[in-house]
Amino acid sequence: MSTILLHGDMLKLLPTLPENSIDSVITDPPYNLESIGKRFGKKDAAPAQHGTDGAFARASKGFMGMEWDNDIAFRPETWMAVYRVMKPGAYLFSCSGSTTFDMAGYAIRRAGFIMHPMHGWLFGQGMPKGHKVEDPAWEGWRYSTQATKPAIEPILMAQKPFSERTGTLNVQRWGTGALNIDACRVGITKDVPASVSRTAGAVLSGSKDGSLRRETGQEDGHNPNIGRYPANVLVQLHLSRISPHKERRHPMWRPCHARERRRRRTLNLTKR
Repeated sequence: MSTILLHGDMLKLLPTLPENSIDSVITDPPYNLESIGKRFGKKDAAPAQHGTDGAFARASKGFMGMEWDNDIAFRPETWMAVYRVMKPGAYLFSCSGSTTFDMAGYAIRRAGFIMHPMHGWLFGQGMPKGHKVEDPAWEGWRYSTQATKPAIEPILMAQKPFSERTGTLNVQRWGTGALNIDACRVGITKDVPASVSRTAGAVLSGSKDGSLRRETGQEDGHNPNIGRYPANVLVQLHLSRISPHKERRHPMWRPCHARERRRRRTLNLTKR
C-alpha cells in the first residue's frame, strides 16, 4: 500500500481531488476554544501585555498561542468540501472539544452527513480548573467550565449516505458503508463476561414486558468464542490497569507509560 501526503490548505486541496474518491476520513480539526481569545484578545482591544511570563500575550492569540485555532470545523462549507470527495457510505471520524463538539456536529449534519452515536476517548491526565467560591459558607464548592476533572474527548462519527438501495449493494459497488465488527471484537475466550440479552433465553425476574432475557451465548452481540461486540468508547491504556484515585502514586503508573512509549517507538519504526 502506498501513501501520498499532500501538504497545504485543505480548502484549497480538496477541490483538486476527484469526487467520490476517499474511503474514510479521520481528522482532528481546531476546537476553536474562543473563550480564551475573547478574554484576552477582543477585537479592537489593546495588545495584551507580556507580564511576568507572557501568558496573557500568548492567550490573546488563541489556544496555546496558535492563531489557527479558529472556527473552521463549525462551518458547513468545510464539511461540504469533505463530503464531495468521500465515497457513498464512507465514514467520518472527527475529534472535537468537549465544550464545542455540538457546533462541529451541527455543521457536519448541515453538510449532508448522517450522524452516528458519538465515540468517547477516556483519559486520566485531565486537570480540573475550577475556581474556589471565596466564602467560608461555601467551602469545597468550585465554579468554571472545567470545575470537574476533564476525562473525555468526543469523537464525532458520521457517514455519507448510500448511493445504492441497500447497504450490501453500496458495499459491493464502492467498498464502503460497513464496519468490520468481527475484527474489532473484545476478548477471544469464554472469559469474556456475559451481558443481558433482549432476544433469547428465559425471561429475567422483574422484566414486566418480557424484553429482558437471560443470555444463551448464541446471540449476535456476544459470542464467547469470538469476543464481545465493540463499543463506542476508547480507554487510554493506563486507565484499564490502575485505580483512578491513585493514578499519580500507583506503582504501575510509570511502567505503563514506559511500555506505551516503547510500543509507539516500535510502531513508528515499523511504519518506516
